[in-house]
Amino acid sequence: MSNRLAGAAPWLFLLHDLEEILQVEAMNRELRELLGPRFPRLAERAALGRRARFGVAAGLFALTTLAVSHSQRRSDGATTLSLVLSVRALNGVAHVAHATAVGRYAPGLATAVPVNLVYSLLTLRALRAQGSSASRRPRSPR
Repeated sequence: MSNRLAGAAPWLFLLHDLEEILQVEAMNRELRELLGPRFPRLAERAALGRRARFGVAAGLFALTTLAVSHSQRRSDGATTLSLVLSVRALNGVAHVAHATAVGRYAPGLATAVPVNLVYSLLTLRALRAQGSSASRRPRSPR
């Protein structure tokens, strides 16, 4: 897999996280409106928190992704990168499911599909191809 593909991960995911950070408070209002009348306690628990707290969590995940993509380029960190990419792909599916369930746009959906879902699946495919081609190469004698 090219280093550019792996190196793009943290920056693309940060773009998605930024979209969510900017929209988290609006999403909290929508959750309260949607759930509040029938399930007031659930509405408060479902709230994702304030923009600052959500931003810190997203920033920590972005730093983790940066470290993982860097380790993948320096050694055999492909397994860890595969895990991060799988989690992000599932996040993309969750965004689509959320938007479908509420019948409207869900914050983060605009970048979740192309970044979290498509990019993650393409990069996972490239990692798998790299791994299978590496296992087919004959080993050099020592």
